[in-house]
Amino acid sequence: MQGKLGLPELDFEGDARLNDLVAKNSQGTALSWKSGKGKQVYVEMQPFFMHIDELVLEEPELELRSPESKLPASLLALLRRQDNKPVLPPFTVKQCRIQGGSMPGAGSRLGFTAINGNLAPLVAGAATSFTFSGKANEREFTAQGRLEQGHAEFDNFSLAELPMESAAKEFAKQLGLEEKGEIRWVPSIEQKDEGRVHFNGFLPQPDSEFSLLLALLTDTDSEFSLPLSLPATASPAEISKAALKKLHRLHLQAVVSPQAVLERNLSDLTLPQRINFIVGDTLPDFMGDLDNFASLFTRRPHLGLQIRGSYDDTADRKYLTSMLQEEDDYRINLENVRRQEEMTRLLAEEELRQVELVNTDIPIGEDLLPVIKAREDLQPLPHQEVELPKEILPELARQRALVVQEYLIETLKLPAEKITLAEPTPGGPRVDLLIETIWQQNPETTQTPSQEQEE
Repeated sequence: MQGKLGLPELDFEGDARLNDLVAKNSQGTALSWKSGKGKQVYVEMQPFFMHIDELVLEEPELELRSPESKLPASLLALLRRQDNKPVLPPFTVKQCRIQGGSMPGAGSRLGFTAINGNLAPLVAGAATSFTFSGKANEREFTAQGRLEQGHAEFDNFSLAELPMESAAKEFAKQLGLEEKGEIRWVPSIEQKDEGRVHFNGFLPQPDSEFSLLLALLTDTDSEFSLPLSLPATASPAEISKAALKKLHRLHLQAVVSPQAVLERNLSDLTLPQRINFIVGDTLPDFMGDLDNFASLFTRRPHLGLQIRGSYDDTADRKYLTSMLQEEDDYRINLENVRRQEEMTRLLAEEELRQVELVNTDIPIGEDLLPVIKAREDLQPLPHQEVELPKEILPELARQRALVVQEYLIETLKLPAEKITLAEPTPGGPRVDLLIETIWQQNPETTQTPSQEQEE
């Protein structure tokens, strides 16, 4: 201590230093520091009271005795208790500076090192504002908030990205991916207990059932991310468990409706799932929003589109059958008119021949009128009910698919290699737009038959 000591008042005013402090209780050492320097210290002994304008603690270490321990509760545990309540010491600190502090981790709780910061003020019964920075499990962190009796309130806590090298292999194994990707955890700066896990460079193996989901999420930089409701201090094991659970849930959604997964992740895109057609025709009802597939293929390079034409076995069949019936009836009517006109002409010629023979007293000979009337090729054809050829409806569906394919390739200029045609099916007068994956094989893992034989 260096300063002025008042006698007989027993007060002190000056500077003080307390080195190599160790504070213990029944549970063991809880607080220690290498050096504690107090500037502008004022002390009264009767009754005891202390005030410090600035307290600088060098290399302080606070040990929480169990994974469930909280910082304020651990500090209060150092105090003597009266009536089962901690008795706060009669001292105040205007500002406390921490230099090179640490707090070992326990269980899932982070361990803190290289802590620097400020607390102000330290007054019994009043909240203390704090600002800290340092490393948490070797990751840079910053924290701001208030320390109150029994709990801490954080206004801001940011933690640097957490690489997850070991988790990447586990993800690849469980999802059927190549072991070449990277994973990192990025806590949210704006929201507490929120963050995103980022995936980069993952490629599916040929038989991976997650191939579709990966293509739905992966962007042009071979990256995708998932929001997770986890605190910034979450461990790699907690992050991996939550991310895998979410990916499995998204996989089921992708199997049921890929468009739904896309619209959730690309909310600015409206992607139609089908194009309706006029019954019995190849004329589409409306082809709006198809231009959004151009943006989709740009933002999701591993996606393609399968076009499947469909027909309505009832409505299309009825319409086309009625058209064929009308055409057949019209053809028969024309033929019957021709036959009637031909019979009338031949009968008129025969009657004229017979009249001329009678006028010239020449025997008529054979009467051809009954023969002409009985000619089979001049009898009227009956109307018959037509049957639709079995190949007509599938061909109608295929033509509908070609209309959409041509519009996408010729009008919207979409890459032809990303658009394929599926076999036509019954289902309605429409064309279904089915999302599919287009993953190119990794040249490093692809071998020609000759290479395999040489090996």
